[in-house]
Amino acid sequence: MTLYNQKQEKINEDLLKKRIVVYDTETTGTQIRDGDRVIQFSGVEIIDGKICGFIDTLIKPLNSIENGKEIWQPIPKEAQKIHKISEDMLKDAPIFEEKMDEIIDYLKGSAAFAHNENFDINFLNSEFQRVDPTVKFDDIVECHIDTFELSRAFDPKPAMHGIDAIVKRMRKIDENFFDEKFTLKSRTGETRVVDLGIRANKDDENSRHDALVDSAILAKILLYHLERDWDLTKLKDFDEIIKPIHFSELKIPEGYEPILAELLPTDIEANNNYIEDKGHQKELKENPNAKRVEVKAKIIPLQNKKTQPSNKLFQYKR
Repeated sequence: MTLYNQKQEKINEDLLKKRIVVYDTETTGTQIRDGDRVIQFSGVEIIDGKICGFIDTLIKPLNSIENGKEIWQPIPKEAQKIHKISEDMLKDAPIFEEKMDEIIDYLKGSAAFAHNENFDINFLNSEFQRVDPTVKFDDIVECHIDTFELSRAFDPKPAMHGIDAIVKRMRKIDENFFDEKFTLKSRTGETRVVDLGIRANKDDENSRHDALVDSAILAKILLYHLERDWDLTKLKDFDEIIKPIHFSELKIPEGYEPILAELLPTDIEANNNYIEDKGHQKELKENPNAKRVEVKAKIIPLQNKKTQPSNKLFQYKR
């Protein structure tokens, strides 16, 4: 049973049609200013509503080489207790620079989801900056959404919204929800069996914060809720999130941004033709300080999807 309204449903349907990447990182610690580094990057793909591909790489936290000796960012014992990644596991791992293009290519153009995403994005940007200061996470992905904030928007009551807490809530809905193994294939042809139960079962001695398993668990939770009740419109930065989702194919006059509307494919075509029209270009040039520019594209009002297209004009604001 769908619990959300038509506007939410349309937004979530559009999102699920896109290539979604749910990703996670493991690090040497929590403080970038103290030199902490990324030591694992993992992610899974969701295409057509199915979890179907993965990326997973350990990364050596190499800071420098002095007199032929590698100088690493140390991994404190406290961090190793959480993710169980030891320095021995990383001795033959690539450095971030060697994996950067592969990571960028995997994220490129996706709707990217992560839990407490600011942590992961800040660490990835820190690694990007070490290699190429012009590379920024925001420029790589089409949009990015924090599943922690989605969970909190769905349940605003004071509650825990960490992955463990959400796993616990999901098991109350279905105790067998995580009793599943995904067989995923990487772009390099590697096949990996991801057992959700290893991470979801807190009593399992093998349980650990593994970035790939966490990504797969989060992807399954995300699919469940997007098909039912998680509401993107409740996010405080909804307008910034939804703009690239709905308007990725829409041409926009320079200096303007779209007012949120639900467009048909014919609307997009009509709008783009109008933007390319020389008369309209002249209008923009002669009136650069215009507060609003009306574009001849009809829309269907969000509150009444089943009606015929209205005569309202799609509009832009500066």
